[in-house]
Amino acid sequence: MSDEENNPEVKVGLSYEGRSDKEPLEIIVKRLLLEYGIKPKEDIFSRKSATGIIGNTRKHARLFYTLESIQLGFFITDSDKEKFQKRREKILKELKKENPSYLLNSVVGVIEPHLEKWLITDKNALRSVLKLGSKKITGKGLTPKEQLAHLYSKMDIPRLTLFQVEIKLAESVDFWLLNKNCGDFKAFYEDLAAKAKRICSIEVASMS
Repeated sequence: MSDEENNPEVKVGLSYEGRSDKEPLEIIVKRLLLEYGIKPKEDIFSRKSATGIIGNTRKHARLFYTLESIQLGFFITDSDKEKFQKRREKILKELKKENPSYLLNSVVGVIEPHLEKWLITDKNALRSVLKLGSKKITGKGLTPKEQLAHLYSKMDIPRLTLFQVEIKLAESVDFWLLNKNCGDFKAFYEDLAAKAKRICSIEVASMS
């Protein structure tokens, strides 16, 4: 069999907050998992935290690991004006309260300040998706969310919707650049690396 056919397939869950974050985050998660040769067994089981991820972490963890047999759960949110490390510790604390073993299968990502930062960090991808060509990337001093909206408003018409732009950025952003330039992504990436390697070792052992 080919290496691709030997790739482990696992059930993946995603707990997220932002209304429009689901699809871009699912794309990022799938791309990252493929770096470790892991494929979601089926569609990612995603649940939105309507009242904030901290208040829903334990509920979603129970749903993932007890009822849905999720093998790898992602808990990803914006920092909400906190330092990402502080908010990340809060989520880890909630997981530990619910069941310490859940920490073994959970990947926590906190984006400071919000998802758009990860989407616009790769300027080559940003230029390509927004068709900026040699135009100057303007909007310094704005938040990432504001800067993306600002640059989007300057796209030639007809143009994609802003949501379609976010999808395309999620599909093309360079993770190496994110890892180099964004401490919050690096923490998330390192957490994923540890959990992915563990998943792979368990799958290999089960096949031997």
